[in-house]
Amino acid sequence: MSGQLHLSIRQLQRFFQTHWQLHFSLGAISQAQGKFNPWLEPILSPDRHARAPSRYRPCR
Repeated sequence: MSGQLHLSIRQLQRFFQTHWQLHFSLGAISQAQGKFNPWLEPILSPDRHARAPSRYRPCR
């Protein structure tokens, strides 16, 4: 999440507290990112969007 939104771990902590009233330690967020980021890589990869079939591209 921090990579795509360009947020620091502390900013993510504040985001979770402000929007969802969730309180995580900085260590917990950091550890979760380490496990979660590799899973997101194929989904958010620019190559994935470049190969999208024409039916998924916006109409003009």
